[in-house]
Amino acid sequence: MPQELFDILSNHAFDGNHCFLCGITLNTDNRTDEHIFPGWLQDALNIRDKTIVLLNRTTIPYRNLVIPCCQKCNNTHLSQIENKIRSVILDPTRTLDELSDEDLTRWLSKIYIGLHWKELGLRSDLRQISSASILDKRAFENMRTMHFFLQSTRKEMKFIGMYGSFPGSIIRARCKFGSSDQFDYHDNFFAHTAAIRIRDKGVIAIFDGGWHNYNFPDFRSSHFLDRQLHPMQFSEIFAKVTYKSSLCRRIPFYSISQNVETDEYLVALLAFDDENKRAGCMVIGTENGPIGMIPILSEATDNSPAYYEWCQEEYAHGLAVYTKVPFDSLFAPPDLVRTMLQKDDGTFQDIPLAE
Repeated sequence: MPQELFDILSNHAFDGNHCFLCGITLNTDNRTDEHIFPGWLQDALNIRDKTIVLLNRTTIPYRNLVIPCCQKCNNTHLSQIENKIRSVILDPTRTLDELSDEDLTRWLSKIYIGLHWKELGLRSDLRQISSASILDKRAFENMRTMHFFLQSTRKEMKFIGMYGSFPGSIIRARCKFGSSDQFDYHDNFFAHTAAIRIRDKGVIAIFDGGWHNYNFPDFRSSHFLDRQLHPMQFSEIFAKVTYKSSLCRRIPFYSISQNVETDEYLVALLAFDDENKRAGCMVIGTENGPIGMIPILSEATDNSPAYYEWCQEEYAHGLAVYTKVPFDSLFAPPDLVRTMLQKDDGTFQDIPLAE
C-alpha cells in the first residue's frame, strides 16, 4: 500500500485520539465527532433516541454513535458524499440509479466501518470495568481493503473491476414503507455485507470486489425485478446474499499504484483467488515505481469450488435474525425454508403493509 495512504493495520493507535479516516492526531483545534448514521438521516427519520443492537447484543442510541474524525475529513471529504447521498435518498422523485455503485459503497462502508470502530471503544460487559471491548482491533485486518476504498473520499482514486465496473457488489431495491416503518439497517461482520432501507429506497452492499455481481448478474431480476419490496422481503434478500457471501471461497486480488505527481491512485482488480490458496504476485516495475502486477494463481484455484456447501438450516437461522420471524416458523426439517418473496407457483408475492 502506498505510504501516503493511511494504513489502519500498521500505524493506527485505536485510542480515540486519531481521525478514523486519515489517522491524523486530533487536538482541540481539529477534533470533531463524525456521526456514523448522519444527523440528516436521524432527523429525517426521527431515530436519534431509537437504539441499534451491537455485536454483543447490547443496544445504543443512534445519537451516541459517533467516532473521532478531523475537521477536514468530516466537513470537507465526508460531507461531499453525504450531501450527494442525502439529495437522492430524501427526495421521493429521485431514484438510487442516480447514484453510482462507487458512491453507494463509500457511504455504506463508512457506516459499516464506523459502527465496528465504535465497538472498539465499548466494553462487552458494562457491569465489568475490566471487561474487554466488544471488538478487538485485530478484527480490522478484514476491513483493511474496505478502509482503503473509503479513503477515496479524500484521495483521487480510479477503480477498475471486472469488465471495467466498480469492484464491489451493489443491489438496489424499491421498498414499501409506512409512517412507523421507514428504516432498517443490517450488517454482517463475517460476511462483509451491509444493507440500509430508508423509506422507499433500499441498498445492499457486498464488499467482495464485485464477485456477487459477476456470478449472479440476474439476481435482482430473478428475485424481485422492479417490484416494491415489503420490509421483510428486503430483509430476506439481505439474508440470502449474506449467507451466500459467508460461504464464498474467493477473495479479490488488487493492484494499487500511485501517480506521485498528481497524487492519484489506480486500483485494479486483477483476479479472484481461493482464500485457502493465497496467490503470489509478480511486480513488473522501474526505478520510478511499479508499473504492473501479475497474480500468480495456482491451478487448484481454478479447479476448487467457489463456495462451501449451502445448508438450509443454517440459512434459516440467519433469515430468522434479519426478519425477526421465529426459526420454527421458517424451517421445516429436513431442508424446507419458508420464503416471503415467492408464491408456491414461483411468481412474486406482493405483501401489503399492515395498516
